[in-house]
Amino acid sequence: MAAKNTPRAKVRLRLDKGTLLLRQFGVTSIMCSIVDLSEAGCQCHFSIADLDEETCNAWKQILSPGRVLSVELTEPMELRNLIFREAQVRWLKTLRDGDLDFGLQFGPLDDYQKEILANAMMQFASEKLRAKKAAEALTKTAVRRPPQLPTLNSTDAAVSAFTLTANNAVEKAPPPPKVPPAPPKSPATPAPVAAARTEPAQPLTATRTRRSFEHETTAPAATASNAPQKPGERQKRQNVFMAALFEFCDSKGGQWENGIHQGRTVDMNEGGFKLEGPAPDCCEAEQLISRDAHMIVIIRNPNKDIRCRCRVRSVSPSPNMREFWTYGVQITDITEEDRKLLRELYIRAGFAQISKRR
Repeated sequence: MAAKNTPRAKVRLRLDKGTLLLRQFGVTSIMCSIVDLSEAGCQCHFSIADLDEETCNAWKQILSPGRVLSVELTEPMELRNLIFREAQVRWLKTLRDGDLDFGLQFGPLDDYQKEILANAMMQFASEKLRAKKAAEALTKTAVRRPPQLPTLNSTDAAVSAFTLTANNAVEKAPPPPKVPPAPPKSPATPAPVAAARTEPAQPLTATRTRRSFEHETTAPAATASNAPQKPGERQKRQNVFMAALFEFCDSKGGQWENGIHQGRTVDMNEGGFKLEGPAPDCCEAEQLISRDAHMIVIIRNPNKDIRCRCRVRSVSPSPNMREFWTYGVQITDITEEDRKLLRELYIRAGFAQISKRR
């Protein structure tokens, strides 16, 4: 009896630009391109063009159905630094040029990984739908080209030119009709002009003139650049989702824990940011404020990681992931180089928000 074909449980989206790192103990890690992606796995392409013979042969032996590998996504930006410790090879296909296509199924996912994948898939699908609608609208509004005129030989061209010249000569506008000159007007007695009513002008005093001059030269223009800043107003936060590592410590950086937590940034400005991640191991999450907790944070920036020490200002349960917490932190110690990188992230996020509104 033939087995019934069951529909795919997850929707796959084709990626224009996606890459991941394959890792195996004792073998050089390699970069593969992602063909399509779902919330449960992905299809990858393994190219031998840029690999040496030893590394290529080693990975051809490793890649087989059922093999479990460690995977780190590197592109697109929304999934950068997302790590799956257990990704199983489900199928393998050898191409004519020696390259390989294979399918990966991600291992058990925690709430954080599920949330990242779901948000990224939703964003990718929305972008593809908007691009499709824009292309359809452009096709509907495209201007039709005028029909191409037939090619004329020398005889037809001469006849057309002669006809056009004759028509222009016939259709010349007639000369304007002559208008008879108007009879000369008889001299008339000018009507008496009423005397205009005049009032003595009020002389400007020196005081009024000086005040007007002072007002015109010293009154500031009401622009946004010199508008007074409201007291207690802080810099606006921008939504920035990036992978982050953090550990809790005291105000001087003394360790409170032995491990490092993995989470992500939610929003940020140049003075602090909001983190989303697991609960601390040193105490209950609600006790962090009373203990004057600090944390050492490493934001996984593509060019260079940003490292800083922060003070925990607020703690609340995460609205997005179960058993996760949201930490509002204020930067207390950061190098000038890392502060510059953080400022660049903040500015880029601001421009991205402006582009989305347009």
